[in-house]
Amino acid sequence: MSSVYSLTTRPLAPGQKEALYAALGEALGETFRSYSMMFSPLPPENCGGNAAGRTLVYVCVPPYMENDRRRKLIADLGAAVEQVFGPGAASTLDVIFPYHSDDNCGVHGVMRSDALAAQSGRSAR
Repeated sequence: MSSVYSLTTRPLAPGQKEALYAALGEALGETFRSYSMMFSPLPPENCGGNAAGRTLVYVCVPPYMENDRRRKLIADLGAAVEQVFGPGAASTLDVIFPYHSDDNCGVHGVMRSDALAAQSGRSAR
């Protein structure tokens, strides 16, 4: 499972917001059986420096996610951005993996390590 926050500062033509959301979701589904995604378009005038015209995806996962899975996900997300914005758009994509251990996140109101322990029938404490 992963928690994903994505945003874009690209100007969006009619229909592109929905298309980008769908394409990013499809790319995530290629890597994860289960994920939650939040998506926000951010007007270009609300960002500074080199942030205008970019798409950013934070993929919050445990640190033990394999490098090959991360590489594939980055490629799939790049293809998704190009599907919506055209060739070369992947060069405006940033993917960041902020890691968390099972003791540093909660799922459904329960610390993840406790939830995993309950599934296996043991105590995490």
